[in-house]
Amino acid sequence: MVGLFVLFGCEKVLGQGGDSTRAYFIDARFHTGKILDHIPTDYSTVRSPFMAELDFSILKNEQRVWDYANCYAKNGLALSYIDFGDAGLLGKAAGLTIFTEPYVVHSQRFLFTFRAGAGLSYLTKLYNADSNPENIYFSQHISFLLLLNPTLYYVIHPRWRILGGVQFTHISNGGSTWPNWGINIVTANVGVSYAVRPLELKPRTRKAFTERSLKVITHLFGGSHTSDPTDTEPSKKRFAGGVNVGVVKPLGRVCSIGLGTEFFYDGVSNVLEAQNNKPYNTFVASVSLQNYFFFGKILFGQQLAYYVSPHHPNPDNNLYQHYLLEYRITGPLYAGISLHAHGKVSDFLALTAGVIF
Repeated sequence: MVGLFVLFGCEKVLGQGGDSTRAYFIDARFHTGKILDHIPTDYSTVRSPFMAELDFSILKNEQRVWDYANCYAKNGLALSYIDFGDAGLLGKAAGLTIFTEPYVVHSQRFLFTFRAGAGLSYLTKLYNADSNPENIYFSQHISFLLLLNPTLYYVIHPRWRILGGVQFTHISNGGSTWPNWGINIVTANVGVSYAVRPLELKPRTRKAFTERSLKVITHLFGGSHTSDPTDTEPSKKRFAGGVNVGVVKPLGRVCSIGLGTEFFYDGVSNVLEAQNNKPYNTFVASVSLQNYFFFGKILFGQQLAYYVSPHHPNPDNNLYQHYLLEYRITGPLYAGISLHAHGKVSDFLALTAGVIF
């Protein structure tokens, strides 16, 4: 998934003093790890996947930035190169990601951060019914890229740090074309961070969190849902969209949990019903457990939902996930994207508009 966001966040950075309000960083990271998805035996990866990454980021020493989450953060752009370990089946990828990296814990020598990012990737190997039929993971060159990366830094100089962490990377096209299993990768990474313009941030007081009353979060969403092809018919796209409502309890400034419901129309149900000669519900309702994280102006939501009106005739597949990534436009209004998924498989991607009461 992708968005160009102005991100804000969290912490104290060691460095040279001065009146400047901004610090700039260049980081290099190198990853190796494991693809979590099942790869066909005949195409088992020759070696572990490898990733090289170059990050450019900025940290702002401003009261309004601190007030978003009672801390500071680096926010920036990451350029990445991925070798999936099998040139014949999966090929390689280049990525461009926007990220935010709150500094959660710090000391004189050690810093702990949690980086989250979203962007685009370009894939060199795609599914082809004749030449690459086993690649059910990628079906279009431009796909979405998501990453989560907790990182530990060790400060060796005001300008230099060494780092190590673990990253989860997801690449898929959000169900916009078939096939689209996507790829999930877990990697260990090491690297170095260089402060082009180091900055000692002003110490600031944490404000007590008092807004613990229940809140209502409502999202409208709409997108295109693609059916799988059959022996006689190609894949088809139909509109899918509806409303998602949750009542959540803030646990703190960053995290809220609660319960909710969702009601949506899925036009692809008509296609599936005609193909399989089985009943599929066009209008779908569900109940869900909901969890939201607020990183400055960024909202990230994850929901585990259960169909109240079954979407399809398979009674063993009534659970699904709904993920939301939104940016606060003004006041309580948000806009962004969301993804419906069943397990590891993306269902459909949608544009969203949200409001918090």
